[in-house]
Amino acid sequence: MGLKKVEIVFFLFISLLLIFFVYPLEPFSDGTDFLMGGFFLGLPHPPSYPAFTQIVHLTKYLPFSNLAFRVNLFTGITAFLFLLIFYKNLKGEFLEKFASIFIILFSTTFFENSINGELYILNLLLIFLMIFFSDKQDIRFLYLNSFLFGVAFGVHQTVIFAGIYIFIKYLLEKREITIVNILTCFFFFILGLSVYLYLPLRAIKEPLWNWGNPKSLMLFLNSIFRHDFQTSGIIRDWNTLFQQLITFNPLYEFGVINGLIILMGFIVGLYYYRKNFIKYSIFILIFYIGFVIIAGNDPLSFEERMKTYGVFYLPAYVMLVFLFNILVAGLNYKTKKLIVLLSLIGVSYNFFTNIAKELTYKKMVFPHDYGRMSLAMLPRNVSTLIVLGGEKDFPIIYQQKICKFREDINIIQLNFLGKIWNLKDSLKHGVAYKPFDDNESDNKKIIKSVVLYQKEILGKRVFTNIFNNDELPKIIWNVNGVFQEANKIEKLDWEYFLRYRGMGGDDKFIENILKLNNSFKGE
Repeated sequence: MGLKKVEIVFFLFISLLLIFFVYPLEPFSDGTDFLMGGFFLGLPHPPSYPAFTQIVHLTKYLPFSNLAFRVNLFTGITAFLFLLIFYKNLKGEFLEKFASIFIILFSTTFFENSINGELYILNLLLIFLMIFFSDKQDIRFLYLNSFLFGVAFGVHQTVIFAGIYIFIKYLLEKREITIVNILTCFFFFILGLSVYLYLPLRAIKEPLWNWGNPKSLMLFLNSIFRHDFQTSGIIRDWNTLFQQLITFNPLYEFGVINGLIILMGFIVGLYYYRKNFIKYSIFILIFYIGFVIIAGNDPLSFEERMKTYGVFYLPAYVMLVFLFNILVAGLNYKTKKLIVLLSLIGVSYNFFTNIAKELTYKKMVFPHDYGRMSLAMLPRNVSTLIVLGGEKDFPIIYQQKICKFREDINIIQLNFLGKIWNLKDSLKHGVAYKPFDDNESDNKKIIKSVVLYQKEILGKRVFTNIFNNDELPKIIWNVNGVFQEANKIEKLDWEYFLRYRGMGGDDKFIENILKLNNSFKGE
């Protein structure tokens, strides 16, 4: 790639920075779900992300550190490669390129997903490779893009928005493409898409982590189209739609200073560089509006949407920085220096106000300690632990399934119970033990049946870390340390939990745990 000495030093610094901040252990995120899918060559949550899962599996054979760190490190390396490739496609000299890379690196969503084993940075890398390749006239790059498009579907399905953009771009540029070219593209696309054969082939083997169990055509389609995670349709009320629309927020992503600089630069660029800015604005709009459409009538609060939607807007945010670079590259040297200086101040502000507070050692190791201590506190050989099965619970499951810690505990995930693909295990846990005629929802009836089966037939003490009684059936639940226990009054040792790094984690999580402790002491 022919980097100069100053550029080599710059990227060496970035690589060391990413390695330094990579999560040392398993995080509270889907990254831990992917860890378990990759470790067992199994299936994480639908659509199971087969390309990413197989890459995660390869890290199992690296001869250093723990599995979680190796997967997190892979994400950091992917972020480094993306920044390097993006840098080589930027306009101008080192000064404006340097500023653009720093703005991306220290944007909230990009940085958080560069260090915790998530797949969104690899998705971003593949999307922008396709965008950069689409500028080349050689027909072989069209074939390469077709193959990458298929493979990228196995990383994350939002790559379809990049495909729509490239299709529109080719139409507007009136590229000469023959029927033979189209058929060849289709062949390479199917070749890349064949990574999805992984789903039924592995499901038939019944791996230990087998979310969706897509071994038949019906279950395969159920996984591909994410039927377990369907929203309540496309139609939504105006308030929900408005909240979803304003989640695209460069001020949140880049910080106030750089958010304003980028937005003002975008307006100026539309006037001075209309052709390029309109072309790339189509890309931004496709990702923005496209995701809002498919998000549907979701049940999330506005705060949850702000935290959740950012990863889906990430390609659009990066494209805004690309346009910022085009604008700055065309300025005179003095103006360029001023804007770069302001942008670096903005980067520093965003890092220390939004990102740095999440990078303390306590918070980065807390998921590991929470998972391990949750299992350590339960009585031996007689415990059933009911969990929702989301991001806060993945470290608990990881500790048992991969680290082989407290395998005597029967962990039951509520999001697996009663599903058509998990009927065998659901029945084994007791979902059909007793019918109920009360007015509770079907899910609560299932939970009640499971609880009574575990207690009455298996003689287990049943615990849960769910304290929202709206999610639980009407059973007498007693606070028992960091758990609720069904119809028992024995207490667990709270101090046993606090002796470890129980003060890590996010502030709201800590606050909830401490509230539970105070209510426990007040009994």
